[in-house]
Amino acid sequence: AYDELWTGAKQTLLALILGILIAGVLGSLLLRLILNPLKRVVNQAEAIGQRRFITLKEPFTTEFAAVTRSMNELSTRVQDMLNRESQRLTRQRQVSELDATTGVLQRSPFLALLRAKLESEDAEANGSVALVRISQLARMNQTFGRAPMDAVLKEIGAALRRVCVVEEGWVAGRLNGSDFCLVAPKENNAKQVGDAVQRAVADVLKAHSMQDETTLPASCVEYTSND
Repeated sequence: AYDELWTGAKQTLLALILGILIAGVLGSLLLRLILNPLKRVVNQAEAIGQRRFITLKEPFTTEFAAVTRSMNELSTRVQDMLNRESQRLTRQRQVSELDATTGVLQRSPFLALLRAKLESEDAEANGSVALVRISQLARMNQTFGRAPMDAVLKEIGAALRRVCVVEEGWVAGRLNGSDFCLVAPKENNAKQVGDAVQRAVADVLKAHSMQDETTLPASCVEYTSND
């Protein structure tokens, strides 16, 4: 009877240990399954901190579903807020750096950009610069009126921007009322750049029958790093 009791006790202990192990494994798997949405929410929060905005599928558990829903809404709101802020900063930069009439860079930011090219050591440290002057612009303002001339200057700015769009890396600026300048990185034919700027301005003036009211003297030069 003692032997059978001892054998039964050992079998019961082994069954209990086995049951505990099985319950532990199943509990760990279940806990991992339950906490997996929380891990995804943590990763989502880290992604938001890195400006990566993702949305998660809501889990089956009620509590975690509410947390996930709130984090998805937060991610969307933060993304919208940053997009609006980026657009606002872009508009501010345009107001502060771009000429209001022509839409090309103003003198200071243009010269800062050119200075950066000259001080760099990359491929854009070599290129060409061209400048075109609209002679007698003050007299033309008196003859045709300020508003019509502003419209012409706006078209000239648009024409120069189109030239810059076609040629990668080219940037145009307005140094003062009548002087337009263009920097062309990696372009070693300065006269070709000068011709392009002069032609863009001349075509606009010709379209308004103003080609005989002014001349367009131009200057162009190649540059290299540290010039």
